[in-house]
Amino acid sequence: MGYFWSIVTAIATIIGNITAKVWADSGRTQFMIITLVFYVMASVAFPLALRYGRLTILNAFTTVIIFALTSLAGLWYFKEKLLPHQLIGLAFAFAAIVFLSVEKIPVKP
Repeated sequence: MGYFWSIVTAIATIIGNITAKVWADSGRTQFMIITLVFYVMASVAFPLALRYGRLTILNAFTTVIIFALTSLAGLWYFKEKLLPHQLIGLAFAFAAIVFLSVEKIPVKP
């Protein structure tokens, strides 16, 4: 359930980030209002996630999802470009999700 609320937090933040960029580019007030609504949703959802999981794991998981998907939205929707070293950083972010999602790594004595 913690991961569910983390994903809700991430989606709300990503939508907020995208609408914030649209507002910044257009200056249309309704996009700032939409941005604030989604940021408030994210601020409510994240404490709910913490009821079901550890801060260290859920915060990193949520942050990496936000980083990765907001970057992809910037590339796709806003036609932004990433340099090669930035793409490597994005790959590390995805690797971080994998490592943080594993609770135990089996160790043979």
